[in-house]
Amino acid sequence: MIRKEDIQKFTQLFSCDRIMILMHCRPDGDTLGTGFALKRLLELNGKRVTAVCNDEVPKKLDFFTEGKKNLDPDFEPETIVTVDTATPELLGKKYEAYANRVWLAVDHHATNSLYAENTILYPDKSSAGELLSDLIYESGIIYDSVVASCLYGAISFDTGCFRFSNVKPETHLAAARLLSFDFDAAEMNRRMFDLAPLGQLKVENELLQNAELFCGGKAVIVTLTLDMVEKSGAAESDFEGLAAIARRIEGTYVSATLRENSDNSVRVSLRSECNIDVSVIASEFGGGGHVRASGCTINKPVDEVKELIMNSVERAFEKSEYQL
Repeated sequence: MIRKEDIQKFTQLFSCDRIMILMHCRPDGDTLGTGFALKRLLELNGKRVTAVCNDEVPKKLDFFTEGKKNLDPDFEPETIVTVDTATPELLGKKYEAYANRVWLAVDHHATNSLYAENTILYPDKSSAGELLSDLIYESGIIYDSVVASCLYGAISFDTGCFRFSNVKPETHLAAARLLSFDFDAAEMNRRMFDLAPLGQLKVENELLQNAELFCGGKAVIVTLTLDMVEKSGAAESDFEGLAAIARRIEGTYVSATLRENSDNSVRVSLRSECNIDVSVIASEFGGGGHVRASGCTINKPVDEVKELIMNSVERAFEKSEYQL
């Protein structure tokens, strides 16, 4: 159930105009689906809306944006909303300065820093898409198949096509409501989870070859270097889903995927299949996220980052007496 005060905050948004929706950098399916669902919903109610993101939209997710790659503002906003964005830093360098003007944040990350004037936060929701779907449903606002398809895509993306442990009965109920509209959910899931450029598939194979087990085989770490990306011929944005590769290795319960960035920083994606809270590990390095899926960016050479992460994961196993 959504709290009454949160429904009031949400419906108050519909009395605003010239609204900017900010999505987090390195956009994924949840932030894009939620952002564009909200954009469409507000436009159906006569509002002028612009959806903005610091980084380019990955090709496999551009169906959310009708093929639009660069999401730049169309006007100077009166009201700013963020979706699926836990901290100002996640807005990216171009838009971080807007953080102190955010009127409403809609989020499901327990690590949200409460930077917005108003925050609708439900860490028990699988995704920002599920949260927005529930807000719309309980507010009684009429919506269409475009809104429904975006929300369904957001939920599906953040639940790994309904395979992850964040899926609850309420998640399926929200998806069922959305599926009553006319859109091609099967094709959407195919694009998000099955299709990939040949170059990306080759890199994934190479990535597995450099996989290194540690913590007695209970953890694995893999590294994607800039050289690997360049040799593949695929775009950098094609590699956002690589965290799913390492977590497939049988016998492992924590996985770390390191991705070297063009600015010499390293993006770290952490996944847990046991009681180890990887958001605690990510927070050591200025990141955050969820208990089972978190990340951070570390401004050090990739070899140093690898050692830091391995040491941190090892400490987490030592403290946890992990439960499978």
